[in-house]
Amino acid sequence: MKINLKIVILGDTSVGKSSLLVGKFYSDTNLPNYGTNFTTKDIVVNGTIVSIQFWDMPGLRSLRSCSVPYYRGADCCVLVYDVTSLESFESLNYWRDDFLTEISIPNGKLCPFVVIGNKVDLNNIMVDQEWVKLWSRDNDILSYFATSAKDSTNVKEAFNTIVKNALDYKQKTYIYETVDDHKEQNSRLFCCGLFHVLNNLF
Repeated sequence: MKINLKIVILGDTSVGKSSLLVGKFYSDTNLPNYGTNFTTKDIVVNGTIVSIQFWDMPGLRSLRSCSVPYYRGADCCVLVYDVTSLESFESLNYWRDDFLTEISIPNGKLCPFVVIGNKVDLNNIMVDQEWVKLWSRDNDILSYFATSAKDSTNVKEAFNTIVKNALDYKQKTYIYETVDDHKEQNSRLFCCGLFHVLNNLF
């Protein structure tokens, strides 16, 4: 058995989306992403292969038409902004609305969002965390992390939550919907195994 998880990462150019994915290869040369970057990570949980697909979307709105087809089928959407750029935070409304406009919602269940404020290692922070928490609450987003791709602050914790949220969504909408107590118990055991693997993954 194999489970595919699709995670879409959105945000303005130069907020550090790609750097978060490859944190240990971080470079001070911050080159914008002009195309859709794709990376995958396979893990084994209780004998089940989980293939995690990360779709890193370009931050230039002029490339929107190239990105939109990749939104569909997402199990989690990650919204990234730069804590030193108020404009990039305000753009989260655009990216969220754009994503919601284009996706289909299986069984009426909306896929989870995770918000990441990146570059907290810098001193010129312009976005108050309380603003972000309020915005997230108003948009029914439960998960928010302040990270640094440069020094790895909260990156592991953020991606642990992203993958767990994506799997939970996949369970509810596709694979593990059941009224059978035995299958429900297996699902809980699977989640416990996933938690153990994720702690040693990122």
